[in-house]
Amino acid sequence: MSLGTMSTVSLGGILNPRAEGVRFFLARHAPSPDLAYFVERHWSVRWDLEEPYPQETLPQPCVNLVFEEAGARFYGLGTKRFSVMLSGKGWVFGTKFRPGAFRPIWRRPMVDLVDRAAPLRDVLGGASDGVWEAVREAGDDDACALAVEALLRATLPQEKDPEVEVVASIVKLALDNPGMGRVEELAAASGQSPRALQRLFRRYLGVGPKWVIRRFRLHEAAARVAEGGDIHWASLAQDLGYFDQAHFIKDFKDQVGQTPTEYARRCNVRTSLP
Repeated sequence: MSLGTMSTVSLGGILNPRAEGVRFFLARHAPSPDLAYFVERHWSVRWDLEEPYPQETLPQPCVNLVFEEAGARFYGLGTKRFSVMLSGKGWVFGTKFRPGAFRPIWRRPMVDLVDRAAPLRDVLGGASDGVWEAVREAGDDDACALAVEALLRATLPQEKDPEVEVVASIVKLALDNPGMGRVEELAAASGQSPRALQRLFRRYLGVGPKWVIRRFRLHEAAARVAEGGDIHWASLAQDLGYFDQAHFIKDFKDQVGQTPTEYARRCNVRTSLP
């Protein structure tokens, strides 16, 4: 089964994306249509390196089912920068769930999975036995996806929670409008009160809307830096809804671990002062 390539609502988050295709190879695949309510995409990363390479990401507001040499786990939403040292030859295969779509599967407060991981069997039970081995022995991404999707069809809830679509649509609204810097703006645009939006996000994502807004703004900022060209920090800060350049620089360093100028240098991008 060829899954093809999917244009999703959330492709950002890889820091120094120019390393993709050089240090590692990332592939993204659409799920089968009958699983698209729960699954945003399948993905894989493969590498074959002579020297170790540190790769970092700013995670999306999603849960991922990740298969790697050490086993298979559900990784909850990560609030911090994620760093991993790639070395030698290796692989990872993952399934990213849509924002909010893992709650009907988890059936517990989503905050319990934030910045944590849960073994596959602890969540899906004995039906998952043998799936890690099947993925590990698969010859390509399509075969990996077949094994994972067979498991999901056997274990996912039959009834759909209508709130999942509400959450996903609001998350996409935040993604598409990185200059929308306040919770009140997102609430008004989505037809929710700020308090109702806060409850909805906490229930289905495990974090509040402020965190989602902040994360997507930094995804956009990091992506613009990595694209190249002259970068005027004051203009970029204004485009992304920051009060001023100083607030933007502080937020960027807090999440990315480098100032915008340092990150631009890391990406080999020429910058200009305002």
